[in-house]
Amino acid sequence: MIYVLRVRTGDEQAIMYALRDKGYTVYCPREEYTYRKGGKWHKDIRTLFNGYIFIDLPCVDGINYYVIKSVHGVGHFVSRTSCLSPTEAEYITGMCRNDILSISTGHIENGNLRLDTGYLKQYEHKIIKYSRRQHKAVVEITLYGEPYRITCTVDIQA
Repeated sequence: MIYVLRVRTGDEQAIMYALRDKGYTVYCPREEYTYRKGGKWHKDIRTLFNGYIFIDLPCVDGINYYVIKSVHGVGHFVSRTSCLSPTEAEYITGMCRNDILSISTGHIENGNLRLDTGYLKQYEHKIIKYSRRQHKAVVEITLYGEPYRITCTVDIQA
């Protein structure tokens, strides 16, 4: 069962490795993204869910709770009593199968974005808007039954 942890923004990867050193299975989806600076396109790696990591636990009992909370930068569990639904958990673990997600590519067909390659291809139906100029697509997923939007990099071909 996967639970969501609120952590210090910017330290998601360090906290993930600290929890892995303590024997926990932790997920922190990251993607390769592009941005424009100084008139040139650059590539970098970023965390998709800023301030959140996902941890696989059978339950949040007292021992696990205090061991996890002892890691510097861990804030709190989003919910200690309920975990992500199986669909939501599959989405998170699917994004973490590869360490870093590569940039998805696609094209415009009849005003809709159609993806050709990349991790977003299987979640094409969840794209709510895109920008060809900025190489971005906004994907709406659910976490704990509530909508959550993430911005992902997409290379849209002419």
